[in-house]
Amino acid sequence: MKAKRFTLLSLAGVIMLLLLAACGGEKTSGSSPAAVPSSSPTPKAASPTPDNSQPRVIKHKYGETKVPASPKRIVSFNLEDMLLSLKLPLVMASPHGENYYLEDRLKEAKIPMTLWASDNINFEAILSANPDLILATEAITQAAYDQMSKIAPTVVFNRDAWRTSIVEIGKTVGLETEAVKVVKDYDEKVKQAKATITKAVGENKTVAFLRTQVKSLQLYFPTYLAEKTAFPTYVGLIYTDLGLTPIAKVTELAKATPDRQNALISQEVLPELNADYLFVTTGGSTGNAETIKKNQDDFSEVEKSAVWKSIPAVAQNRVYYVSPKHWISFGPIADEMKVNDVVNALTRK
Repeated sequence: MKAKRFTLLSLAGVIMLLLLAACGGEKTSGSSPAAVPSSSPTPKAASPTPDNSQPRVIKHKYGETKVPASPKRIVSFNLEDMLLSLKLPLVMASPHGENYYLEDRLKEAKIPMTLWASDNINFEAILSANPDLILATEAITQAAYDQMSKIAPTVVFNRDAWRTSIVEIGKTVGLETEAVKVVKDYDEKVKQAKATITKAVGENKTVAFLRTQVKSLQLYFPTYLAEKTAFPTYVGLIYTDLGLTPIAKVTELAKATPDRQNALISQEVLPELNADYLFVTTGGSTGNAETIKKNQDDFSEVEKSAVWKSIPAVAQNRVYYVSPKHWISFGPIADEMKVNDVVNALTRK
């Protein structure tokens, strides 16, 4: 009886080991895939599903940062456009003056815009927000990054190159699929907009974009160089995405100063702005009502001049005034608004 019982127990142990081995054979992150039976259809190749339950180590301009899994309290430093597009849980954002194009969205989500205090970063406010992650533009200094990193894990991204940066952000927070969709949706909108514009005005139409500030006229280029990489300027999508043609003066000045977004021009250069269409914005994205009025009052004197009235687009009523709040900004939301502005202008809506 004892021998038989021992045999039965041994058999049960073998069965248990087989069951455990079968359970251990399920595919997990980093394990080899199980063999596919020959009778089963061959599965299509797919990217592995990211494990959002584990922290990630992210490399960026200032080093490496260990990012928590599924962050719940994120502080944004000038990346609000991309982060709102991904519907991330923001607890603080950067202020951008009156009538900021994202202001309504931020207020509706009850996200305070208190990251600045008297033109300085408000580190105390960031600390009080109790973030588990800080996402910031690469434009911050090393010292600012070091200070932020003492509060919470901090990662920086290139705001200008939002199409690639939003995907990097998506990977950082476990939302790569959603980030890729944002880019694809924008590309589809651009494709439709380009077709609409071509149908309305034809091909090979020339455009110039002028930004005015007090005692200053700036003619914008399609792209600019930074560390040997070409990035779109604030207004570059007019040329790079929508396919409109820069005038000769824009090309000339851009070639002379490829590392700049624009060139300062005098009123004497205005007659050379021989574009079919001229877009104009006044001021900057962070200006308040007083600053905007000063810019507009100053430019109104230019508009009264004979040299301004001699510009072909002015004479033909093809000058379009657009808001600097989203035009002097980067991000999928801002760029979609810019595309809408161009389509509405050139189709006379």
